[in-house]
Amino acid sequence: MSSHQAPLSIEIKHADVIHKLQVNQHVPIWSTFLAAIAQRFGMPEEQPIGLQYLDPEGDTITISTQADFDELWHEVLSVTAQSSQTGGVDQRNHCLELTLINHHPSGAQPPQTIKSAVEEEIIHFWKGLPTANLVGEGEWQYLDLKGAYVLGNPELGHRFLVRSVYKELREHIDESFAKSKWVVTGTPGVGKTFFSAYYLWVAACEGKTVVWQPFQTQPGGQPTYLLTSDGVERVAYGSPELVNALQKSETVYIVDGQPPLLCPARTLLVTSPQYLNYKDILKQSRSDSLFMPPWSYEELQHCKAILYQKLPTTLTDRLYDWYGGVPRYVLARASDEFAGNGGNEDAAVGTVVAILKKAIGQGSLTSIIKAHEAEHLDGEYSHHVLHLCRHPSRSLSQSHLAWASLLVENEVVKRFSQEILNDMKYYLRCSNDDHQSNLRGLIFESYAHLMLRNGGRFQARRLCGSNVTSSQNVQVAFSSAENVLWRPASKNLASIDSLCGPANFFQVTVSQRHPIKHQGLSRALDQVVDKYESPPRLYFVVPSDVYQTYRCQPYHAKDGKLFKGRLGNVREVE
Repeated sequence: MSSHQAPLSIEIKHADVIHKLQVNQHVPIWSTFLAAIAQRFGMPEEQPIGLQYLDPEGDTITISTQADFDELWHEVLSVTAQSSQTGGVDQRNHCLELTLINHHPSGAQPPQTIKSAVEEEIIHFWKGLPTANLVGEGEWQYLDLKGAYVLGNPELGHRFLVRSVYKELREHIDESFAKSKWVVTGTPGVGKTFFSAYYLWVAACEGKTVVWQPFQTQPGGQPTYLLTSDGVERVAYGSPELVNALQKSETVYIVDGQPPLLCPARTLLVTSPQYLNYKDILKQSRSDSLFMPPWSYEELQHCKAILYQKLPTTLTDRLYDWYGGVPRYVLARASDEFAGNGGNEDAAVGTVVAILKKAIGQGSLTSIIKAHEAEHLDGEYSHHVLHLCRHPSRSLSQSHLAWASLLVENEVVKRFSQEILNDMKYYLRCSNDDHQSNLRGLIFESYAHLMLRNGGRFQARRLCGSNVTSSQNVQVAFSSAENVLWRPASKNLASIDSLCGPANFFQVTVSQRHPIKHQGLSRALDQVVDKYESPPRLYFVVPSDVYQTYRCQPYHAKDGKLFKGRLGNVREVE
């Protein structure tokens, strides 16, 4: 702060007690600030302290480190400081209000020992976990908690589907002894909270001590529970019980949707892609991030059969065509709206799809992409449009960006077609970064289909065959008619992205290497081509910087290895 500026007042509030501190330096030193708070509230200086700030948008910001304080100061208080220097702020109101969380000052009444209804349900949930049963076989198992509610929450019911990826994640976490801190993230609404319930079940069955911080929907103190074989105890932030548990490396520390404390305990954070939640934990040397993909259609149908039996399949199919594999909307929200609209399927679909269309209409395509990349709560709407899917390598530590669905892609192209055409150079900039290359391919595929749909003359050259040299740089023409260019409704025809007329297939790529899946192309030929007036052709649609150096691609089998069998009907493709 400048020397002529009045000191900033900071009010620290807890229960009915308020203490005010004057701050003169530019950014307070956190340790000094803590000592002042400890003195005012009559607490030991060594006791950890947490503060919370409620910003103008209603979001709660938790401060527990110097880095948190610096971020709050520069992002929130700098606006006040600038305004005051120009005379825009009344110095009498130049005050920041913070709340002291999970501390009882001397003289305050101790917390009541009578447990709330919420805590009683959590106790019932935790005590029942060791006897909970996995029902079913193979990929289609669900965990039956009998009389207890999932995570003690009646809204989550008594059972949940145990996805095969839950088991993969668990094995990856448990078998990676070099790592002790994990972040599991993914598209919002795909079941990360249920994975935390699954991991709690694993820990309970193994007799582990668990510190659990559930997702917090209300501002105020974050509830923290110490779960042991003796039962459940709600512990205060900085309490000896919590500190002792988190100092043990064998303790399992599970956090949902909020920044975890940095401690020796084995840590699992499940969260939507929000950078502020995991920026500190991923700075630790023994940390790593994993991705949970959206659901398959088969998973959704199996979950529906177990938990949403009254929901019409036609309704879930229609929502799946929009949302893709996000059960929060395809199943849970669909069920609420179907019941709320008196069983009117069209009304339920309209209400749920409106949420998605609103997300698409939030701004330009560029703004949606930037919001997605920023990984901030304000940009969560962008995850309705772009999904974090399973990486082609099947690695859990990588993700692959994809449109939520073909309908979403079509809606984006329809709404932003002019922007895509005008800004294609921006979208198609070359990059060695996997994420940027993934995004480049995503946008180029939409652009390519837009151009093919409109028709015209395109440069083409033959990649394989006896007359490759004589077929360089010829022009091919395609008509512009809505009923000429088709795109598969799903990715089951894995070797083609679209087809034109009876015998022209298109595979869109921005990569120099894109092997042809033999089985997919063979199925495509069987399904869409009966007789050809001319040999069927497979065109690789590539950007200009790839065109001249693109080479003939090999055929691959379903397992990704080189295909060595007979080509069959694929032999007819040029």
